[in-house]
Amino acid sequence: MKTSKLNVVFTINKEEMVDSIVSLTNKDSYFAVEASKKVLSEHTELKKADLSNKTALGDYVDSFLAKHADECTYVQKLYSKSWKKVETDVGTFLSKILKTDLEDLNNVKANIGIIQIYPRDLYEKTLSVHYQQYPYFTNSIVLHEVTHFILAKKWLELFPEDSLDMLDAPHAFWHLSEILVPIFNSEEKIRQLIPEAECKGYEEYDKPFNEDEPEVSIYGYFLKNYIQYKKDNRGIDDFLKFARDEIQKKY
Repeated sequence: MKTSKLNVVFTINKEEMVDSIVSLTNKDSYFAVEASKKVLSEHTELKKADLSNKTALGDYVDSFLAKHADECTYVQKLYSKSWKKVETDVGTFLSKILKTDLEDLNNVKANIGIIQIYPRDLYEKTLSVHYQQYPYFTNSIVLHEVTHFILAKKWLELFPEDSLDMLDAPHAFWHLSEILVPIFNSEEKIRQLIPEAECKGYEEYDKPFNEDEPEVSIYGYFLKNYIQYKKDNRGIDDFLKFARDEIQKKY
């Protein structure tokens, strides 16, 4: 197995901020309603703006960054210093869990954003963090998204008939990835590095997987089976094949 090294670079990129707002608030986006509420609640100056107008948004972001330049530069260094303390160990352990290498993960971009919503791009291997968070929270976000990137790589190796698009919302496999990533991040060795690692973001996975068994949530169903597969010394490939079949019964 190849042994490329995980490397995350924290950036301040106006174009990425603008593109993120435009894509997330687009009416065709799965996240449009939530994202629009976030943008307008955190940046009231944009309430009368056209959120699809990149020029106007670019002017706003320029002005915002000029006012918060010192703060953004400070957290860029702070976040990077904090993440680098755990990066190598995190990459090594996730590689072992998912039985894949870290090829093409040596230039992951973590864009410092101005909205508390955290999009990622599986193709470009970019993610977003917020400029006003504690490092421990930012580390949990970076871990979550990096795990998505590694899981996506493993997924295409195991299921070459699938595509990266199938791991994005609203596909069933996107739901599965949002369930599995917190499960992998809850491993003891990961939590020793980042105690807040188990970052579950969607309440819908707290609903029962099977209405006839209301004591087991969707998340709990896959966690229970992941634990059982490990106990039985069955590999991650077998578990992912099982999970792939099961999630299609729900979504």
